[in-house]
Amino acid sequence: MRWRTLLGLGIVALGCSRNTDSPRSARIAATPLPPSAAAPQVGVAPSSPPVAATAGPPGSALCSPDTAATALAATEFTEVHTGPVLSAAVGEPPRSALWSGRTVTLFDGDRARDLPAPVVAEGASVELFFGRDNQPRLMGFAASEPGREVPVYLRFRHGAFRPEPSELGPLAAPRGALYGVLGFADPEVVCRPHELCLVKRTTGWGRVAAHDRPVRIVLRSGSVFALHPDHIDRLGASAWAPLEPARRFEQPVDAWLTPKGELWVADGSATGLVRLKDGKSWEAVTSPITEPRAIFGRSDHSLFIVGKNGAAEFDGAEFRCIRGVSGPLHLAFAVGDAVWLAGASGAYRTAR
Repeated sequence: MRWRTLLGLGIVALGCSRNTDSPRSARIAATPLPPSAAAPQVGVAPSSPPVAATAGPPGSALCSPDTAATALAATEFTEVHTGPVLSAAVGEPPRSALWSGRTVTLFDGDRARDLPAPVVAEGASVELFFGRDNQPRLMGFAASEPGREVPVYLRFRHGAFRPEPSELGPLAAPRGALYGVLGFADPEVVCRPHELCLVKRTTGWGRVAAHDRPVRIVLRSGSVFALHPDHIDRLGASAWAPLEPARRFEQPVDAWLTPKGELWVADGSATGLVRLKDGKSWEAVTSPITEPRAIFGRSDHSLFIVGKNGAAEFDGAEFRCIRGVSGPLHLAFAVGDAVWLAGASGAYRTAR
């Protein structure tokens, strides 16, 4: 499949409903970049305005195996994969895939099989996606001196993962990192530091300046965000711009936009959750999950948070811990109607 076909798709991470965060989404969550690939500050982020913390849930306490039954969520999960998971992707439901750093495990509903192992350099920073052919892809880079990184772009085709630089158009050079998001939703964004980001929307192609170093890119309800070490950019019509209202973060690792327009951000602090209320003010949220790593919502009244000590569900008013799920976790997404949670402790799926 040529690059023009691939970029005709659009992207999303952590998909759920039939919007741009749908279960057709190809990319779920980014593999954390190694420290050497952390993005520098681009420009100067303004200081954060004062933020008031919300009250925690009644009897708020960190989730643990000893959590009282009254503080447990009704949603139940079962373990479906015991190995560590670095990245995940969703194709046409019920298809999904998990990346362990060595192996891609492909799920077709309840059936799972390991695909022939891709050739990826040890320690490479790569993410898992699906293309419109409903087959997995790996994209990222093997670290080297800045500008000399070895790009990784592998497409599963004819029973093996194979390089497909022809799909990358002007970004097909043999040196330089790749980062971004691919998939079914709109838009797709693929970038090379110091060069450009290709942005493919259903209305046409676009180009914007890329960042100085790779950063995590996420798509939420049609909005594209770049998560820098201390601030967040939002993709506009012709450039990246600081998210408004401005806020300085410790280390934003994920973001989620709810159907009613609340933006939630998982920060790098021990209980670092903040949300943007009505697009006007930031509010700190007390969470029973330490070091939250991912946020995923099925609705305004069902929001999942995962992190070091497991997972919790927010019903719009309070958090409840999820039983039978252990941390650390850093992925949350949906395949059809099923919610998945995954990370170093394995992968879990909502019970049937």
